[in-house]
Amino acid sequence: MLKMLPALHRVGQSVDYMAANALRELGLTPRQALILITIGRNQPSTNTDVIGKTAIDRSTVTDVVRRLTAKKLITRTRNKRDQRIVDLELTARGVTVCREAEICFADCEAQIRLVIGKSRYRVVGSAIEALAEQIGPVPSAKVSKTGVLDAKLAGAQRA
Repeated sequence: MLKMLPALHRVGQSVDYMAANALRELGLTPRQALILITIGRNQPSTNTDVIGKTAIDRSTVTDVVRRLTAKKLITRTRNKRDQRIVDLELTARGVTVCREAEICFADCEAQIRLVIGKSRYRVVGSAIEALAEQIGPVPSAKVSKTGVLDAKLAGAQRA
């Protein structure tokens, strides 16, 4: 019987809803906040860096970067050594909003910890981190029509 996928989907939706509510005052969506935080922790970043660290698809990252630039939270500048590269960095306002977004995410995690308890939180967190690490970045091009990551599945079957 199918148990894990519907449960993971429900949890993902609930966490996204919780984060959206927490971030509403900042005027950010959960993806915008995640990308802002990713850029803030890895300055300067590029769109490719953000994609690699978040597994968010290229078109979404490009759109979110455009929106964060319009909100004056990040700057986009040509790299001095390689003009083909566009560096992303936080503005002063972006630094402040990034810190507030990190607090919102920490509050969401604290709520989850309260619901399931400290020991379960550690176990579940470790399991989710291990799963994400094992799967790695998931560019949409690597997902087959059945939604199975062919290369990952083949590797798992050999193990």
